[in-house]
Amino acid sequence: MNVSNITKCPLCGANGSDLREVTSTHVDGYTIRCFHCGTFAITDECIRSCEEKLEEIGYILSGINLELNSINNQYLELKSDSLEKILKDYEYLVPNSDNLEEKVEKLLKFLRKETTYFTQKLSSKIERFIPIAYAQNSNELRGLFDWMKEKNLVEWGYTNQGKDIGTSLLHDGWELANKIKKGRGGFDKVFIAAWSDQSTTEIIDAIKEVVKKLGFQAIWIPGDFFSQQIVDKALGEIRQSRFVIVDQTGLRQSVFFEAGFAYGLDIDMIYIHKKQEEKFKYEFYTGHYQSHEYEDVEHLKIILESAINVRIPMKK
Repeated sequence: MNVSNITKCPLCGANGSDLREVTSTHVDGYTIRCFHCGTFAITDECIRSCEEKLEEIGYILSGINLELNSINNQYLELKSDSLEKILKDYEYLVPNSDNLEEKVEKLLKFLRKETTYFTQKLSSKIERFIPIAYAQNSNELRGLFDWMKEKNLVEWGYTNQGKDIGTSLLHDGWELANKIKKGRGGFDKVFIAAWSDQSTTEIIDAIKEVVKKLGFQAIWIPGDFFSQQIVDKALGEIRQSRFVIVDQTGLRQSVFFEAGFAYGLDIDMIYIHKKQEEKFKYEFYTGHYQSHEYEDVEHLKIILESAINVRIPMKK
């Protein structure tokens, strides 16, 4: 296959002027620049042997690649034997297919990035919005915009004889998008920064129980020594969190690394630690923050629920 034979994007099917550029690489493949999917690399073998697979997961790969393009111009390198690994490595970026709010967050983040003032109207091709929301097709995208309109987040409608979408953020959407822009998830995720071994299982379960009781979704990634892949997943979840619960017990470096990342994004944090026979030794960088001391699991549930009710606005 040569460059002239590639007439459509392998991920989204775009053709014509939307398929901006196709160039050969030094290996057996191509660099493709698509108006909808961004810039990515793909081997000739992948195009030929993975056509059905790309049709199935192309919208996911397109969404992942767009996000990578926005992070220091990174991009996917697609090979026939690497597609499943890519999905696994970047699963932290992909919204849950059953969770409308996660897909809506992606859209709101994009709309806020593209607008410079409140009420500014944005118009673009329908196909451009699809990968941003990780939507499978235009019907799902329309449903997401309808949902946002119902929640008073945006106003929207079709333009250019139904080929484009025109939209603008309403007050609630603008405020929610600003929270997301700062790295604070607009919805229900709560990240738990805590070290793990057999002695902490009950503690983690208790935190999850309280978080769920108050209407949030608890996210905890076990492990004290992180691989790069797990670090990326943890940081991705923190970016999308409403707030972070930091258990300082054990003074683990991985816990304070996660807390520091959340602090840099201006995400609210609630510090806790287990009562010890000796006076608790605070980590140097967190010593000036209030840390709620708990004696056992039941005491933890009481003080944590109280702290969340005081510090965090409840989910609407």
